[in-house]
Amino acid sequence: MPWCGGAVTLLLTLFTLFIGAVGWWLPFTLPMVAAGAICRTRPGWGVAVIGSLAVIHVAAGLMVVLGDVMTFYAMFCAVAYGSTRIHVAGIIAGIAGVITQTLSWTATTIASPYASAIEAFGVFVTLLVTGTISIVAVWALANLQRARVRQLALQRERAEQAVREREQRTALAVAEERARIAREMHDVVAHSLS
Repeated sequence: MPWCGGAVTLLLTLFTLFIGAVGWWLPFTLPMVAAGAICRTRPGWGVAVIGSLAVIHVAAGLMVVLGDVMTFYAMFCAVAYGSTRIHVAGIIAGIAGVITQTLSWTATTIASPYASAIEAFGVFVTLLVTGTISIVAVWALANLQRARVRQLALQRERAEQAVREREQRTALAVAEERARIAREMHDVVAHSLS
């Protein structure tokens, strides 16, 4: 479904225009959604692009943008389809994202004149626990997908090996039949000459 990313982008753009103004989140969300299109085939690039855009928008003062959903997808693809190095990089990026968001929201809460230290601590604990649960859930689902992909590859390899063995047996049977016919021809020619 290569058209899904374009359809989502189009719907987001139309929704934004319908609401009235293009927000600052759009320049971050559109590239994040576009990078999601390559995550499955090139998970390392997807994690790098989506993770970089997530860090940049937080540094720019935008706490959350719609494209942040793609960070979970990038981590899923890194764990499910990437090499071990990319798998680890996806997990590290996910943990770094949780810590970055938690610290940013906690700092914003502390800076608010209406919030207390207890509220800031509550925000910190809530976001840290929620983020950790999300990362673990995405990691577990991605590992299930990775196991499924490995199982399918193993089945495909076994099927290909069975085809090769069948072709070898067929070739061996043909060679044996040719040898039998050659022996019979030899016997017939030898008998007729004698």
